[in-house]
Amino acid sequence: MVTAPQTHCDRTLAQAMGDGWRALMGSSVGVRFWTGLLFLLLLAMLPFGRTGDDAGGILAPLTVDSGVMFRTRPAADFFSVYDAGSRALNGVDPYTVNSDTGGAGYRAPYVATFRYLPITVYWLAVPLNVLPPWLAFGTWCAFSLGLIIANFLLCTGRRPELLWLFALIWMGWFPLIAELHMGQFSLLMGTLLLWGWDVLSRGGSLGGAGWLLATLIKVYPVAMIPSLWLWGRRWLAGGAVALIAVTSIGFT
Repeated sequence: MVTAPQTHCDRTLAQAMGDGWRALMGSSVGVRFWTGLLFLLLLAMLPFGRTGDDAGGILAPLTVDSGVMFRTRPAADFFSVYDAGSRALNGVDPYTVNSDTGGAGYRAPYVATFRYLPITVYWLAVPLNVLPPWLAFGTWCAFSLGLIIANFLLCTGRRPELLWLFALIWMGWFPLIAELHMGQFSLLMGTLLLWGWDVLSRGGSLGGAGWLLATLIKVYPVAMIPSLWLWGRRWLAGGAVALIAVTSIGFT
């Protein structure tokens, strides 16, 4: 039996990322040089490279969050989630914070109020506690860097002729500085939306899982419910609302 060759539109996520890598390796010297420069820029956004009173990443002064807040409480957003997982593991309400400086009962060096949905404590915050606080933060930064590269390769695999533009979008987007320095979770949410949309747009049902997980990180994806309804994905629209409601029972 002869099968039709796969196109860029019907390749799986992993296959599309592979296509993106091959497109990069097969591109002109100029495009590869451009991509390499942008990758170095991305590395300069990581929260490493500066020490002492001017601690942070090389590009830290370019944003308020990373240039000012990072110097006083680096990874503050990450630790707000991380320590909520620690409190849950010790039978303490993850939303209860009696001090913003840490201390007895807290695993992270300082804590802030946990503002995510209750279920996020168990599927995201608790697993982070496998590692000590600072090692967990460093691992999260490496994981975030991997997500950025994977997203770049996925987009390039779908539209290889726009490789130069995707390199600029994914590696030269300066808000990533604050995202990485403060240990935020917006990049993970956006990645789940991107991968979910990519699968859903090609008729795959598993893409809904990405969208549902994104709604459990932050509620912003709920704004997409009208579009999901029009696309005939009504089970996703209703499922998200039901999942949020059921998993929030017992919490205030």
